[in-house]
Amino acid sequence: MIFVFIAFCQCLHSQILVDGIFEDWDDPVLLLTETGDVNQTPDIESISFSNDDLYLYGKISLSESIDLLDEQWLSIYIDADNDPNTGFPNDGLGTEITYYFNAGNGFLNVGNDSESIGHTNLGLVSSPTITSKEFEFSILRRLSTENEQLFLNGDITIRIENGVDNGDIVPNDNPGFIYSFDESFVFNQNNYSFIKQNEENIRIVSYNSKQDGIADPIAGLEQIKILQALNPDIIAYQEIYNTDPAIVAQALDQAMPNGSQGWFYAHVFPDIMLFSRMEMEAFDWVDGNGVFLLYPFGDDSSPLVIFNVHFPCCDNDIQRKEEIDHLLSKLRDKETNFLFEQDAPVIILGDFNLVGEASELMALLSGNIFDQSTYGSSFTPDCDGSWLIDANPYTTGLPFNYTWNNPNGSYDPGRLDFFLYTGSKLKVENGFVLDTKGLTDNELMAHGLTSSSTSIASDHLPLTIDLNNIVDADGDGYIYSVDCDDLDPEVNSGASEIPNNDI
Repeated sequence: MIFVFIAFCQCLHSQILVDGIFEDWDDPVLLLTETGDVNQTPDIESISFSNDDLYLYGKISLSESIDLLDEQWLSIYIDADNDPNTGFPNDGLGTEITYYFNAGNGFLNVGNDSESIGHTNLGLVSSPTITSKEFEFSILRRLSTENEQLFLNGDITIRIENGVDNGDIVPNDNPGFIYSFDESFVFNQNNYSFIKQNEENIRIVSYNSKQDGIADPIAGLEQIKILQALNPDIIAYQEIYNTDPAIVAQALDQAMPNGSQGWFYAHVFPDIMLFSRMEMEAFDWVDGNGVFLLYPFGDDSSPLVIFNVHFPCCDNDIQRKEEIDHLLSKLRDKETNFLFEQDAPVIILGDFNLVGEASELMALLSGNIFDQSTYGSSFTPDCDGSWLIDANPYTTGLPFNYTWNNPNGSYDPGRLDFFLYTGSKLKVENGFVLDTKGLTDNELMAHGLTSSSTSIASDHLPLTIDLNNIVDADGDGYIYSVDCDDLDPEVNSGASEIPNNDI
């Protein structure tokens, strides 16, 4: 069965965010659907495109879940001037842009010249990094390499292919389909506050130091300058293998003094460290990941339990699942080398390295344990019987949520670092992933940074969250996530309806 539908929407469309969440594609500028038209899976079922003044955005829906960057040979071809006689001749197209997602590179063909182009120059960011039936991506409209420049505007022609033998091609019957840029839409960046807005909030930064980058005379200096600008209360570090935590604490004390006691710290073998302005009560080791107990909201409040993790990288799904199972069993039983209360607020943060099966993220959110014969039964990880919440902060000044970027690597930027928390006990007030190339000149000057500060410091970006433990501000028994107005105790989902009061 083949169904083809093309719809043009002239209405003002939503700002697209390349984040692996697809609700912002409800009003695509162009939608092309072709289902059930190939025997070789996966079938490319639909394609959507949109744009703002900076980027062209694409969304691909498939008949089955794949790992976009490792399993398939999906590729995109763009004829930027709709002229088959210019660019690289390709089955009726003259393509100025060719990109292979699996290979992490492509070609830019302008005039008679052709040169290789990687994800950095192309502005290619795809999401999610885990297996999915849907993917979205960005391409810069203004492209520039060492030798060539190209600006995408007006009408362009696009074709998507699954490059395996007898793989799908969209569209089937034409060299490509025409996309017309909407010049009325300007990028609208996400709201965030670089400065903590409420002193009662606790600012936590999760940061992968990139193989003891904190000890490097160049990268380490940038890391300290970045932390000084962020001014956190707690720093969850990963990949500090060979540097004495006392040396790191001394550098933090010099940049951000913490009274006569200095910064408190704990180290869990091999590379997990936690630094805090508040004294830590206890900590433990769980498969090379750390769990820490402290009282950041005051001694008369509940303790905060932080799991600071660095899961195995790359295609090692088996070991990642095992570490996830073990960690979840500790959270379920509330028992490590120290005990913590059943209703203690919990955070799981760090470098999750989720580049494989989507089930791994779902397990962490839902409390699903893969190997129940070894690690016991699944459970709901929040004490109110709900899942953990994914804070999902966005990259500063950019339409992405990536936390890792190696401009010279074969993989485009991706979301590897996460912040999960118990929504019944904690409320996130503000969050962002700091990429200094997305900051304005005024922001950079105000905080003593440059546009390249984060790229010099590490291949990971510091994930920053401001949170507090006031989840029911008006004390009406309904936490903020289900309360219509958490500042008015008379207004909540359980209050009696008063007719005709416009509330």
